[in-house]
Amino acid sequence: MPGSVSKVARGLTQEISLKPCELSIDPDLPEDKNFTITWSCRKVGEDWPDPVSDPTSIWETGTGGGCFGNGPGWIGWVAPILVDAT
Repeated sequence: MPGSVSKVARGLTQEISLKPCELSIDPDLPEDKNFTITWSCRKVGEDWPDPVSDPTSIWETGTGGGCFGNGPGWIGWVAPILVDAT
């Protein structure tokens, strides 16, 4: 969508707060903010996760690449706000 955010950059100890319900609109129903949010995460250069893969926890850090050390994938988080300070 024109004017939308497509990338966020931050330093190692800086917090990022993602609030898609505040900044997203449905062009057909611009006043409706009752969204279903599905979070996914990947690093630059990684493929997006398989749409049928199981979500990973943001509370359990793995030792691999990708987000939270669990590789690219879906995040098991249903809240409309995600704050990360890793």
